[in-house]
Amino acid sequence: MKRIQLLDYYSGLFGAAGPEGRKGRILARIAGSDGQTRKRLAEDMCIRPATVSKLVLELIQVGLVREGRPEVAGQKGRPEIALAANPQGLVSIVCNTVSRGLHCALVDMAGKVLVADQCELDADTIGHEAFVAALLDLVRAAEGHVPLDSRLAGVVLSLPGIVDEDNRVWRYAAHWPNLTELDFAGMEARLGMPFLLAKNLKCELRARMSESDARAHDATLLLHWGYGIGAAFARRGALDLQYGSFGEVGHFCVDPRSTARCKCGMTGCIEAEAGLWALLDRLGDPSLPSDEWGFADVLAARPDVADWSMSIEYIALCLRNLVLTLKPDHCVITGPFSQTPQIMRALRARFSEVMPANALVVGGTPDLDVGAPGIGYEVVGASALAFGEALKNICGVQGLGVSKTMSRTDMQADD
Repeated sequence: MKRIQLLDYYSGLFGAAGPEGRKGRILARIAGSDGQTRKRLAEDMCIRPATVSKLVLELIQVGLVREGRPEVAGQKGRPEIALAANPQGLVSIVCNTVSRGLHCALVDMAGKVLVADQCELDADTIGHEAFVAALLDLVRAAEGHVPLDSRLAGVVLSLPGIVDEDNRVWRYAAHWPNLTELDFAGMEARLGMPFLLAKNLKCELRARMSESDARAHDATLLLHWGYGIGAAFARRGALDLQYGSFGEVGHFCVDPRSTARCKCGMTGCIEAEAGLWALLDRLGDPSLPSDEWGFADVLAARPDVADWSMSIEYIALCLRNLVLTLKPDHCVITGPFSQTPQIMRALRARFSEVMPANALVVGGTPDLDVGAPGIGYEVVGASALAFGEALKNICGVQGLGVSKTMSRTDMQADD
């Protein structure tokens, strides 16, 4: 069975000591290593065996932990029962926009997508009601696939642009012009389950920074170069990632002489020069896909489909400004263009020219790493928000206003 993803993130929700987060810390111990038993947990965590047994039983009853009897050759007496985390004990529904479409996935805590669906929308014309209707259709369809022994933690909608996560309002996205100030405050009541709004690149960065090879870095900049251009930044804090907010990178001006008009209404935006939508407009070839990962396949076969020199220039200048402002020790470039070796070689070369490591104000430059393709990290990072709230509820962390999760049995009874 696959391991639970983002275990460090969940572990940070329960604190280092004290009775309040004890059940969550026991779950994290079970999920983090093989062969845990009640006896070993009691000894390692200095908790009374009766308390461990009680909390483990509660975790088993909600489906987050399973028992198994190990076969130990030559062992005398009654063998101890091994405990294992059940990643499918909790599932969540993640919806997100990809280029000009709306995607939906039912995912478990191991990051396994149990079912996926999508619908293409007219991003230039769609309004509030039509977008919400499409979202509801996708969520309801995914809800019907929740396994009988799983609990549904809720829905997370991961979006680009300016996202007010606390108030659940999509403030602005250049590629969805009629969805400005789209308020999702009533979605939880309409769905009958927890609903969270999230910034897409923050979700992706959360998942990427949880990987073992990323833990050596204290501060990571994620730059997405695709249909649009955006960035996210996080620095490791004492308990969790601390995210920086620095506006709409895709609308930074990198050439004040540019006459290229952006979808936001301004000229000179980096998106209007180097974003996939702008490049497709200039190429004028209707056979080229606007879907980011479809275009990545085109680039793999035809890397010279366009002259990338000016786009690389603008991205290198954007990176220089971001690195000087945020001081990351790690940069990850994602999106279809980053998957083309010729483009990345040219970008690294130009970045080293505009950001020389020996410059007095620089003090060394981070490497530009290529992020794995696809939307998997965004989905995993978004689902972690719903799982985290559900785990705080299940494990008795108080004072957080967490909504109740729903099992498939609950849903069927409500029907």
